[in-house]
Amino acid sequence: MFKCPHCGKKTISGWEKLGLGFFKNVTCGECGAKLKVPFQLFYLLPILATLSLALRLLDISAIWFLIYSIAITIIMVFVYLKYIPLVPRIDNQEL
Repeated sequence: MFKCPHCGKKTISGWEKLGLGFFKNVTCGECGAKLKVPFQLFYLLPILATLSLALRLLDISAIWFLIYSIAITIIMVFVYLKYIPLVPRIDNQEL
């Protein structure tokens, strides 16, 4: 569980945080604050795509490509959950 930056209670699950996107936010079950992740941090996604493409261009076998891709995905999910903060959504950012 992750803490709400507004009330400090652990009310946000890992699955809810993973489901956040450009147009999706999550609401704290305790205080009702709408939360998001900073848009700037979505630039991590092209890094995953670039690493996957680089692995494919190395002309490695399909099984190693699959293993490396799974490992990169696990690392990126870990980094996302551990280091990318939840932030309150400002009212004028509602979509």
